[in-house]
Amino acid sequence: MSVRSCANMLRKHFAVFSSVCFSAAVFAAAPAEEFEALPVTDRHFAALRQEHPRLFLPGNFDTLTSAYRDSYWGRRFGNRMLHDAEQLLAMPPLPRRMIGRRLLKTSQAEVRRIGLLATAFRLTGERRFAERARAEMLAVCAYDDWNPAHFLDVAEMTFALALGYDWLHDTLPPEERDTIASAILEKGLKPSFDKTFKQSWVAGDYNWTQVCHGGLAAGALAVYERDPQLARQVIRRAVAAMPKVMAASYRGNGAYPEGVGYWAYGTNYNTLLIEMLENAFGTGFGLTDYPGLEESGEFVRACLLPSGHKFACSDTGRESRVGLNYANVYLMVRRGKSGLFDRYMRNFLADYTAARPQKHHPADQRLAAPMLPLLARLPEQAATGGSTVYFSTDRAPVPVAVMRTDWSGTASALAMKGGRPSGSHGHMDSGEFVVEIDGIPVAVDLGSDHYTRLEARGIKLWDRGRGGERWKVFRLGADAHNIARFDCAEPDADGRGAAAGLIEEGGCVTAAFDLSAPYAGQVRSFLRTGTLFPDGAVEIRDHVSGAKPGAVYCWQLTTPLKVQSVAGARLTLADGTGRTFTISAEPPEGAWSFFPASELQRDYDSPNPGITLVRYKLPVPAGGRVESRFRLERISASHRNELKSGIRHEYADQ
Repeated sequence: MSVRSCANMLRKHFAVFSSVCFSAAVFAAAPAEEFEALPVTDRHFAALRQEHPRLFLPGNFDTLTSAYRDSYWGRRFGNRMLHDAEQLLAMPPLPRRMIGRRLLKTSQAEVRRIGLLATAFRLTGERRFAERARAEMLAVCAYDDWNPAHFLDVAEMTFALALGYDWLHDTLPPEERDTIASAILEKGLKPSFDKTFKQSWVAGDYNWTQVCHGGLAAGALAVYERDPQLARQVIRRAVAAMPKVMAASYRGNGAYPEGVGYWAYGTNYNTLLIEMLENAFGTGFGLTDYPGLEESGEFVRACLLPSGHKFACSDTGRESRVGLNYANVYLMVRRGKSGLFDRYMRNFLADYTAARPQKHHPADQRLAAPMLPLLARLPEQAATGGSTVYFSTDRAPVPVAVMRTDWSGTASALAMKGGRPSGSHGHMDSGEFVVEIDGIPVAVDLGSDHYTRLEARGIKLWDRGRGGERWKVFRLGADAHNIARFDCAEPDADGRGAAAGLIEEGGCVTAAFDLSAPYAGQVRSFLRTGTLFPDGAVEIRDHVSGAKPGAVYCWQLTTPLKVQSVAGARLTLADGTGRTFTISAEPPEGAWSFFPASELQRDYDSPNPGITLVRYKLPVPAGGRVESRFRLERISASHRNELKSGIRHEYADQ
């Protein structure tokens, strides 16, 4: 379809978007489906698998050894695990080391260490690996506690010891079994019922709920015989809690509200829990087929943009690759989502299994042990193709739309989101867009910042309500995001941007978001649409009514490109390698400004070298309506000279 035809299509469908998104019904997320897990009865506990291993392997280690011996990826992944385990032999057990208010890094490192050493023993039969794993576990048991004030630390440490206890059970002397089982009960399971410590995760709807219940259930299953009453409480509580958090996490076609980074964390432990329940009891108690869980893999795949950067909405790191984790392998193998094993995933797995680093991250692939048996089912070659459009619908608490021209590394892509900034791990990014053209990032989200460092500076990072201190952190607040502002005011952190709809026609894809709630008190209504054209161009349109006449409407863009020139309502960007892009604005009466991100950063913010903030400011007309259109596209060499008319510096009045 031609550009003109697409433009006509947009005009035709704008009335449809308007009638949907300006109705009151769109302002709240759709309620969760009525879904309850099946009860865990005494009959289930009577049938609990008696022998070890019982968490991830069916009573013996044949599945593990055959995965290593007989499969393409199992052999390669297992060899990398053996290399890493060999390195651990010369390292001392980890001391109890707090970083800020967290023991979490140590807990996560123990998941990796104990899992690697236990797997190496089972694959080779060499006792030195088992002996080293025992030393690691006993050192952890000797800690005063596992930091129940930050309960994630306890959950992951419990999981680490449960895995080691289960996989090395027949190698442990009776007194060491007693020591490890006692530590799991006294330092893991019992503190989870102590009201002295934070308990919001017990019935929560965020990643802590998944991680804590998954980790503690592993401990309860591993040492069930030591205290059946306590173990039953932990397991029943975990199963009963899952429907609420799974509804919040996956009901909108799997769009995880805390972003793709926390999808991995929460969904890893969610799927680990399901796998353990099925192995131990022969049933997942209805959790296996929860609506949206399978689709969540498509959400993650969509959020890896053509350049290899992530759509870094919420607390997600932009630069880090999605990579391989237990959750996406579980979905590929157990849920039959083989299309998730695309070139990105295969390349990551090939690079990871070929590497033999002398130094690596202490928690790198910490769930490798339970993942190895699943890898045997992966195909040698990657899948190709797939839908180029992902849309969560408004059923997601944080609705997301991601569209691309194709699945190559030189595709163009547009990602947009709504949601409530004050939600868990939220940023002031409701209504933001991220753009890549021909695989080049043009408009970016800078992603998360460093929790521990910010907390050490006294920043109240979790003060995320209206006017909260969280929004003073550059990467998290309004200044860094591709949103609109009115008189540089902050949007309402408690207002939810809703998904108004998505239309595909003639090769053009348009997503619409109703942003009236985040801008309540500043405007009466606010509709933002984003269109990806077949040629890779992108248009962002804002339709605002009820704004204060004379207020300054400011359209924001964060880019790693350099501003090359400004000519009227057209701004030109360049990437330093001869590739040039333009942004054309309507109406043309506004003024461009641009400046380095460092001008708005405070001394506690992470540096953002090479990042430029672009603004287009336009006075709101007397009628209070703003109808703006911004077209982003790559320009050919033949058009460059006519667009170069000098750079007009006009720094924003902040």
